[in-house]
Amino acid sequence: SHTKGGGSPPAIKQASNVASLPGIVKHSLAMPDVHSGYGFCIGNVAAFDMDKEESVVSPGGVGFDINCGVRLIRTNLTEDDVDGAMREKLAGLLFDHIPVGVGTKGVIPATKQDLE
Repeated sequence: SHTKGGGSPPAIKQASNVASLPGIVKHSLAMPDVHSGYGFCIGNVAAFDMDKEESVVSPGGVGFDINCGVRLIRTNLTEDDVDGAMREKLAGLLFDHIPVGVGTKGVIPATKQDLE
């Protein structure tokens, strides 16, 4: 539906804004259940060409708006720092220490009270 004054719903404007982000590959897509989010709309899909220096990584595109557990952390590591065996070791450590899936546990215990 349209907003008062005939403008586009906020989610459509958000999907349009995503289409203008640097490094986007072809299109910003809005799924049938699209609705407003925080930056990206919920149900928005976009890919970015990370071989282009101007491309972006947007936490809004992976659940930042509803705090679903996705985090973006900047380090001083370069791609060369995490090449080969170090990449595998780092991936293993992240997998071991970050709980994933329903009902799974990581090596760092957290209770429901800890999360409130």
